[in-house]
Amino acid sequence: MVYDESKDYVEPPDHFGPQSYPRDQYLNFPADKVEYKLLSEEKDIPLLENLFNEPLIGVDAEWRPSFNKLEKEFGPAILQVSSPTYSYVIDLTTLARYPLLDEKL
Repeated sequence: MVYDESKDYVEPPDHFGPQSYPRDQYLNFPADKVEYKLLSEEKDIPLLENLFNEPLIGVDAEWRPSFNKLEKEFGPAILQVSSPTYSYVIDLTTLARYPLLDEKL
């Protein structure tokens, strides 16, 4: 048996890495200066008040996947609300029953 280097495993390219280049042309928040928190309990909801006086707010929502046309669609399951100082991922499925969440959003 003879070793054939051409048959060695080669790591495939990462097609899921950042696609936005050059990075200096896009808004990036320094990770060490942003408070990240998952809001999944009623006691976490008042933290949203930290965003009230922020100059910039970004919002992103994620829905539960639907795999066919006949499947019932639900509203968003996760809501991310971020500023240059705070980034909160809100578990809407868990917190939907609390009226305080409606007041803060």
